[in-house]
Amino acid sequence: MKPKNYFIYHFTYALPNFVKSRPQRIVEEARYLNIFGLVKNLFAPYRRLTQSKKASLVDRLSFDLVSRGVGAVVRIFLIIFGIFLLIIFAFVFLIQIILYIPPIASLPDYFLFLRFTFFNSDIENPKKFVSKLERSAFFKGLKLFFDDGFIELFAAIPAPNSLAINAGQNLFEMFSTLSYNWPKLQQYLAKKNINDKQFAILIQYLDHFYNDPTISKKDPIGYSLIYGYTNTLDTFCTELTHKKIASPYFNKALVTSIEKILTRPHANNAIMIGEVGVGKHSGIVDLASAITRRQIKSLSDKKVLLMDTVALLSSSKNLLEIKANFEALLQEAKHAGNIILVVDYVDKISSSQDGRIDFSDVLNAVLNDNSLPIIGITTYDEFNKYIRTSPQFLKLFEKVEVFEPKVEETIQILIGYSLEIYAKVHITCDYQSILEIVDKSERLMQEKRQPEKSTLLLDDSIARTQKLNKKQVTIDIVDDVLSERTKIPIGKIETEELEKLKDLEGYLHKRIVGQDEAIVSIAKAMRRSRTGLERGKRPMGSFLFLGPTGVGKTETAKALADAFFGAESKMIRLDMTEFREQGSTKRLIGDMETKTPGQLTSMVLQNPYGLLLVDEFEKADPYVQNLFLQIIDEGSLTDAFGKKVSFTNIIIIATSNAGAEFIREQVVKSATKDLSSKLIEYVLSKGLFNPELVNRFDAVVVYKPLSQQQVLAVSKLMLAELAAQIKETKNITLQINDQLAQAVATKGYNIEFGARPIRRLIQDRLEDGIAKMIISGRINNGETIPAQTLVSFVS
Repeated sequence: MKPKNYFIYHFTYALPNFVKSRPQRIVEEARYLNIFGLVKNLFAPYRRLTQSKKASLVDRLSFDLVSRGVGAVVRIFLIIFGIFLLIIFAFVFLIQIILYIPPIASLPDYFLFLRFTFFNSDIENPKKFVSKLERSAFFKGLKLFFDDGFIELFAAIPAPNSLAINAGQNLFEMFSTLSYNWPKLQQYLAKKNINDKQFAILIQYLDHFYNDPTISKKDPIGYSLIYGYTNTLDTFCTELTHKKIASPYFNKALVTSIEKILTRPHANNAIMIGEVGVGKHSGIVDLASAITRRQIKSLSDKKVLLMDTVALLSSSKNLLEIKANFEALLQEAKHAGNIILVVDYVDKISSSQDGRIDFSDVLNAVLNDNSLPIIGITTYDEFNKYIRTSPQFLKLFEKVEVFEPKVEETIQILIGYSLEIYAKVHITCDYQSILEIVDKSERLMQEKRQPEKSTLLLDDSIARTQKLNKKQVTIDIVDDVLSERTKIPIGKIETEELEKLKDLEGYLHKRIVGQDEAIVSIAKAMRRSRTGLERGKRPMGSFLFLGPTGVGKTETAKALADAFFGAESKMIRLDMTEFREQGSTKRLIGDMETKTPGQLTSMVLQNPYGLLLVDEFEKADPYVQNLFLQIIDEGSLTDAFGKKVSFTNIIIIATSNAGAEFIREQVVKSATKDLSSKLIEYVLSKGLFNPELVNRFDAVVVYKPLSQQQVLAVSKLMLAELAAQIKETKNITLQINDQLAQAVATKGYNIEFGARPIRRLIQDRLEDGIAKMIISGRINNGETIPAQTLVSFVS
């Protein structure tokens, strides 16, 4: 703890530190004036200007002599000027030290010290503590991530020392202590669904952000004289090392991997491979940031240039000219001596396929002495298709794979990004919204990768906030934006949906007759999911429906898709009779050899929130069934191209006619008690399913044959649907009565195919009869077709 008494502060802290800082300043100025560097390279050619090897020996020697002479003259002048400045600096610093000795010079620093430093008296007095807290940049930054309730919380803080706060702690340590010891703060964070670990991520980031000095890389005097001109590079490249770096965080593991390759004496070219959006370009910016902050000594004199490959390939219509431009660019970068060249879309210059250009020969010729480190950037798809098949090109590079950041890292990225946005447009993003963005984008935006999908969602939320003339992105705004993007109901359950969820069983029974057990099981799973009680990484629900044809298995799935997901179109369907042969798994997850995407993985990627109906599951190849064992168990599947597909927002319903005859026999015998367990034993004894697979389903639901009364109810439902359709499209009323329903049930029901033929009967007899009446003019808009007429169509 620094002393509070001014005289003690001045003579024991301020004055010694000031005296110590002056020699450090001289060292910094000497480094900038670069006297030793200039002496070391005194007779080096000016800007590396030399004649080409094609010139005569006399021309080369004479030009080299002139270049070195000009370089020496310029450097001697800079050395003399630098020594003169250092003498002046030393004299000025000495005067500053003398003037700083009287106990008055440090008063401005002392007042700042008193203003921002916490003393024992401050942590004993809540008002003083909060007053100093509010002055700190750390607290001002922290407030940006919360609502007014966070500020109001500190108005009622007890004595900080009673919460184990002490004067020797920094702000990060204080807030970390408060999050563990202050119940009011814990309650506030709990209401926001922010746990201790997540809060620690935020305060740790802000601690680094506000305490890390902003370093701008200032090239030493005469630095440019050592390296060559970069006119061609400036046309096609963007320098990254001099860009302002906002965040002190960087991907250390990735930067270290790249650094090891770039600093090798041989084989010093890297190729970064990763999915679109995982942060390959951010990794390059991290490398440039680390160089700017002087965190990589071995590369401290390097410049990172990002080449616009598309611009280069568009620089001419003539292939030879494009190749000449590329070769000139590489030679210039090589001759400059301080360039790390980053080639974006490197696959475009690796192969002559699909409109690309193969520059392998140019790269081989220029990179033979390892004097120009190159980093290529591409995706897995492009790498496998264009680079892996080109051995000559591939041997020049070492692979560096870039993976999606972890959840904690994505949160850090969004914290930094939200601070950048606030600096530009003065719109804040509360921390709960950041956590919501990371969580929901991970689960619901499967077509993209982190951190891209999180930053895109934050951008959309910022735009929505601006449109609403608000100043903070809230969780409601995030949920609305994500709902629009994914067509998935997210966030607070609205009144209509709440009523539907309360009585989902009744809602489904409007379309399904009987089968209470199936509907109850599904309704329970839906309520768990919609209220946020879903089980980790597994699917929202997984059910095996066993029963005869035409008893409502498929109709249950359709009704559920319509009730819970909003439309029957949210149901995707796979007929397992098409996947009964060996090797069928390739058709589901894709085939790397033929570059064919998988039917199942493509369906789920395009419809990440819905119902998957797997029809006639017992007919699937055993390997296909085991594939679903993995999906149900882990909630995800990796396709043939290495892409992970999530099933966590999918309800899986597998249907099967296995044991249909066994069910009928049991019903005839009235032995329906424990029918579900009996049927499971039966199908397992017949080897139709793997016991491990059956046990993974949330429920195995048995559909019983329909009773006569249930068949009649099904007929009435279908007739009501037909009547509603005719009324809406033709404004013709159908008179429906019990006689008609009984006639349809009697004629349409088949013990083998269940109620399925009823729909066919309605189409073939009733709809056809009505159509003939309309065509012949026997019925017109606004009129009614009597029930007796409709019965005659069925008879």
